Amino acid sequence: MFVIYYPCANIMLEDFLSYIVEELSVNKADKLLLAVSGGVDSMVMLDLCHQFGFNIEVAHINHSTRNGQSDKDAAFVLETCRKINIPCHIRVLDYNQLSKGNFQSNARNARYSFFESIMTSQNIDYLATAHHMDDRWETFVMNLNRKSGIAGLTSLKPKVDDIIRPLLAFTKQEIEKYSIDHSISFAEDASNNTDDYTRNKVRHHITKAATDTFPGFVKNVNQSINNLEKSQLLIHSLILSGGFIHHLPSRQIIDIGKVKSVGLSTELLYHIISPLGFSYSDTADILSTDSTGSMFYSSSHEALYNRGKLIIRIKRQKIENSITIKEEGDCKLQDGRTISFVNGPETIKTDELRVSYPISDTDKIIIRSIIPGDKYKPSHMNGKTKTLKKLLSDLKVDRFTKEDILVLEINGEIKKIIGIKDPKS
Repeated sequence: MFVIYYPCANIMLEDFLSYIVEELSVNKADKLLLAVSGGVDSMVMLDLCHQFGFNIEVAHINHSTRNGQSDKDAAFVLETCRKINIPCHIRVLDYNQLSKGNFQSNARNARYSFFESIMTSQNIDYLATAHHMDDRWETFVMNLNRKSGIAGLTSLKPKVDDIIRPLLAFTKQEIEKYSIDHSISFAEDASNNTDDYTRNKVRHHITKAATDTFPGFVKNVNQSINNLEKSQLLIHSLILSGGFIHHLPSRQIIDIGKVKSVGLSTELLYHIISPLGFSYSDTADILSTDSTGSMFYSSSHEALYNRGKLIIRIKRQKIENSITIKEEGDCKLQDGRTISFVNGPETIKTDELRVSYPISDTDKIIIRSIIPGDKYKPSHMNGKTKTLKKLLSDLKVDRFTKEDILVLEINGEIKKIIGIKDPKS
């Protein structure tokens, strides 16, 4: 049950308010979605946010596990929210479907997809999860075993984009004490008492041994992680000022030549690309290649080596665009971009995807992606044709840019290339 008491009548509430407002820059004008499992951590988070008077809604995932216990957890969360008049969103997931492959990874992806859908529909500013200081230490030690650099060792951050972790300033012991002191009801998850998962093994054996040996161990490690975060920010600032990276709207370009000029080039490049999922071995492979067109992949990004530069973008499928223009105005391409066509003097603004070209009523106008065999008559070649493949190769256009290039085709003839400047020489 939830008890009523005056705001700031206990130390943990005071610290919670200070942390969420001052450290996370969240205030009462913001709307929060709380990810509530029903366990002690999330129920304490719900109580603290409720006592402070935040505008909150709750999201709960029923993973259909533990022989019906997950159904009871969902009912418990729903009833708690009903009592304190807070909207509660519940989604039931198919356990058998989640178990195809990596259950924990599949479940996490399903959870966050659900959370994002609620945030969009309910116009919510932040998602709050109940990770605490012990979770941070456990993540640290598991990533330490994976040979992670600073990015991995500091991966569980207080705030990332629209995700906040308001309990990260507290230990598990402090959270449990708060639940006892204020009679916070919660659902017990028996799986937490087993060693079925790596995190549980760390919690039950490594953390216990460490805290038995070093009083205040978890808090001390947390401060060390904070110090590493500051070092990471300093290194990142020095990298940005060093001109190693050029940021574009949909990609970033890393000057590999400049990286190689630094003594610790492998460590430098790894620091830049590891947050995008690339491994240390990927870093070594990138630095050893001299082959333009070489591709490298992480779970979320793809990188193209192109003449001493590494171009990185989010993974995506190549989409063939083809739009028949029947009237002036904006047209939506298959890849989501919008292009504007005007019947008028010949101009193309590649940065705005705006094309102006004189046409007649009988012309067949198509704007499309380039295809093999395309030929073009550059203005400087006096009517002679050149294959687009050869032209783009001569202009040293990289593969990613080629995928974005469009052509203006009128009556079967390519009149303009959209996405690069019209070559004059």
